[in-house]
Amino acid sequence: MQAKNSTFVYILKIFLPLLLICAVVAGVISGISVLTKSAREANDLKIEQKKEQQKLDAIAEIYGADAKLTKLREAFDGIDEVRVGKDKNGGTIATVTLTVKGYSNGLQVFVAFADGGEVRRVMVLASNETNGIGSKVSNAEYLKGYEGLSGDITFGGQIDKIAGASVSSKALLGAVNAASDVYESLNRSTGGAE
Repeated sequence: MQAKNSTFVYILKIFLPLLLICAVVAGVISGISVLTKSAREANDLKIEQKKEQQKLDAIAEIYGADAKLTKLREAFDGIDEVRVGKDKNGGTIATVTLTVKGYSNGLQVFVAFADGGEVRRVMVLASNETNGIGSKVSNAEYLKGYEGLSGDITFGGQIDKIAGASVSSKALLGAVNAASDVYESLNRSTGGAE
């Protein structure tokens, strides 16, 4: 019986301090999380405001300062935001914002369309792609390659993959094509040009 008691006491001497250390560490981590929550939320809000301003600036630059695009309340599967309006000739213009999985967590992409579905602008609003490799899809010169394209865009003749960043390149291409599908759906429903 004595051996069982001493083994039990030995286990308690090891287990209780470890349990106490774990409880203290968990409490500290929880406390830090609570203390930094408002700062994280403020930072997230600042980031969202910056992205919104980028979109508004692009809309004004592309369509003119007096352009009126309305955010749609209806949901499109996998789409973050859709804005639609009419150009001076009554044609459907729109912007589509969506997030797609790249090599890392993902890319948040903004695509602006002219009447008829021509891509006017592509911007990467947020990216967690590998710095110096997948992040190259955010390069302004690369994104300009999408401007003027319409319909189902493919690699090769229309746009090239970035060497070493094929997953990120495919993710961006998929985002632009998904946005184009949304535009085509809007264009049909609003009676735009075919």
